[in-house]
Amino acid sequence: MSRSELPDGRSSAPPTTALPLEHPLVGLSRRRTLLGIGYVVGTVVLVAISAWPYEGGIFNPHTGVGGIDALRALVIVLAAASLTVALAYAAWNGGPALALAIPIAPVLAGGAVAGRLVLEVDLVLAMCAGAAAAALATYATGVRRTGRWRPRPYPGLADGLTIATPAAVVAIVGLVRVSPVVGPHARDALVGAGVLAATAVAALLVQWGVWLRSAVADR
Repeated sequence: MSRSELPDGRSSAPPTTALPLEHPLVGLSRRRTLLGIGYVVGTVVLVAISAWPYEGGIFNPHTGVGGIDALRALVIVLAAASLTVALAYAAWNGGPALALAIPIAPVLAGGAVAGRLVLEVDLVLAMCAGAAAAALATYATGVRRTGRWRPRPYPGLADGLTIATPAAVVAIVGLVRVSPVVGPHARDALVGAGVLAATAVAALLVQWGVWLRSAVADR
């Protein structure tokens, strides 16, 4: 787009489009959205570094140089914390897309860097947590936009459901596929994943009902 000329002869550049940091899909508060994005980026970077197949150099695990063992321990803590952080962010700032990314992005990054991106318990648990967080975020966004705790239609509800519903479906499919092949050591994690998936389904059913009633009423 070219510059426009003002009446006094000065030229003005067209306005640039900034990253939408106050949007129903990422969050309703700019500062909180930035914190969420920073958490995702920081966690992904740390996971990617820790998952790199170090065979030598300053991060050689046999020499211990670079503290790679400590970094990997930190990454395990962050990955576990991301499950709770996603739900907290969803309730705190809405934003189903970013709430979904918080637990899933680090696991995907680690698997991709390590060359071992497979459907396993860690990924399924992250997917179920992301689905629950996305579903909760659509509700939290409605509460903040309407000022009421009872679910009600609001601008952006359909977009939120479009993000959260496929996430829940994929998470449930992953849970069903993984459950028969895991050992007893992973059963507790799968129970937790099942609770998160059930939470996502319950929240989505309520909000789909709200959206459908609103769509019928508008006809």
